Amino acid sequence: MKKNSNSDPILVAFDEQITQNLENACKFAAKIVGDKAAAEDIVADKLAKFWVEREKYSAEKKLNKAYFFQSVRNESNNYLKRHLARFKDLKDNMPLIDRASLVAEFRADIHFLLKNLEPHHRRVVEMRYWQGMILREIAEELGMSITTISTWLDEAEAALKRLDSGC
Repeated sequence: MKKNSNSDPILVAFDEQITQNLENACKFAAKIVGDKAAAEDIVADKLAKFWVEREKYSAEKKLNKAYFFQSVRNESNNYLKRHLARFKDLKDNMPLIDRASLVAEFRADIHFLLKNLEPHHRRVVEMRYWQGMILREIAEELGMSITTISTWLDEAEAALKRLDSGC
């Protein structure tokens, strides 16, 4: 007699994990790759891989959420590396004048976007992305908590997206 798949404890545990984490995993991947459809594909691929390897998990030892999100992050970074490599190939084959005009236009766009940020947001963005400082270093220099710096970076990112989309 065939066992009902709904009573399989591994399947039930796996389904619960998917239900609890799917939306957040997709948002997490989309934040990294900047493309919702690509993020959904990345998460679906990772879930498929975890399903194939489901024997590693038991009903008591559920899918390790941190390990799953780390896998999604790694695959998202790999996706970016593949796409940046394609962009580099395109850039290398582009005539010099086109590259120079694109760089100038990009710099003007960045300057405009940053100029329209709140001063504290602009400062943490510059420290994080241009000076390469980690959150702890920024927090220490500004005398703020790491949580505050992280929040400001998230707010700055949201503001930059709004400004860039013209909203």
